[in-house]
Amino acid sequence: MGGYGGFRRAGHLRQVPLPGGDAAVREPFRMALAHLHDAFGAGLFDLALPWLAGIGAAERSLYLSMLERRINSPLTSSCGRLFDAVAALIGLRERVSYEGQAAIELEALAEESDTREIYPFAVVRRNGSATVDFRMMIRSVAEDAAAGRSGGEMARAFHGTVAAAAAEVCGQIRAAEGVHRVVLSGGVFQNRLLTEGVHQALTESGFTVFTHRLVPPTTAGWRWGRRP
Repeated sequence: MGGYGGFRRAGHLRQVPLPGGDAAVREPFRMALAHLHDAFGAGLFDLALPWLAGIGAAERSLYLSMLERRINSPLTSSCGRLFDAVAALIGLRERVSYEGQAAIELEALAEESDTREIYPFAVVRRNGSATVDFRMMIRSVAEDAAAGRSGGEMARAFHGTVAAAAAEVCGQIRAAEGVHRVVLSGGVFQNRLLTEGVHQALTESGFTVFTHRLVPPTTAGWRWGRRP
């Protein structure tokens, strides 16, 4: 939350480890493991998810050690990494060859469904800051994936859940601070489906919403704005 005079972080996603650091960006299944561990603990490998079967015993022990002891696993609250995690969790994309590939394919898959369902989530406020806790969503997605639910339905429900969570956080901030204007920026808002979902949820709640028009929402837009 901020203005011309400065800003402060008023909310964020619950942090999870980034197992292997940059390797987790290239291999989204690592982020799926991180979120599953956060939601299920060490029992994550008991889940009936086909892609988990491809991880051998030695690797399972290694990943559990990394997650439990935070070995080469800095914490992250990145929304992009959450998209990666869900893409891998539902069996869509375990490894990528370029940045954003898993999220792009997850959005395309979501376009195959028109479900309006959302998964459960929680928003916890502490000391004036909101933390979005998606552990309930991760558990539900894992159950759906194990049951063989349509990937399109899971992807669409996931997008709707993230949009609903964003609107919930903004609503709580408005109640506490009295702000009514929201700017949607950052690489995750290259996702048209998410941007439209958040925009609709916020405008229906009475917010004035601003989105990018002349420059992209990524760091490329920031560099563009600094040109002399």
